[in-house]
Amino acid sequence: MVTGGSWGIGKAIARQLALEGADVVISARNAGELAATAAKLAAEMSP
Repeated sequence: MVTGGSWGIGKAIARQLALEGADVVISARNAGELAATAAKLAAEMSP
């Protein structure tokens, strides 16, 4: 689980963990930014 995962260092850490094959959960204070980041990361990880 990565807190502050919708931007900055948290987002970079979540992305790198996902690239390495980890199942990642992100959290953030802003639901809109969280949803956008989750969608972007999911799209990047899709084959």
